[in-house]
Amino acid sequence: MSALRLLRLRPWLIREVIPPRRIGTYQLHRDDAVTYIGRSDTDLRRRLIQHAEANRGDFFTFDVHHTREQAFVIECAHFHNTKGFTSNLIHPAAPSGEARSCPFCRGVANARLRLPGTRPAARTHR
Repeated sequence: MSALRLLRLRPWLIREVIPPRRIGTYQLHRDDAVTYIGRSDTDLRRRLIQHAEANRGDFFTFDVHHTREQAFVIECAHFHNTKGFTSNLIHPAAPSGEARSCPFCRGVANARLRLPGTRPAARTHR
């Protein structure tokens, strides 16, 4: 697996690397940190250009997805992975017209990350 390459958040560069009308997810970066995560269900290129023109970051990373559902799941993963470290305060919404729920919210209050082949952490009682 390769590391994500940070690209300058500039309209001309976004136009060069992202074709129009693609579904996708993205992360905005400033000062070596992810500051915002998002997605576009219609035109990733246009959305990133809006962020660039509003100076909402210095760099970006992105992924193009085949479906709005895929983009939603990836955005949810990024949201949960970066929660508290970005300016995202509200959980990503499901794509318009879909009743999909976040696969990472199920049992989040009591869930602990478990690696394959490991046992769950022992519970402590107070």
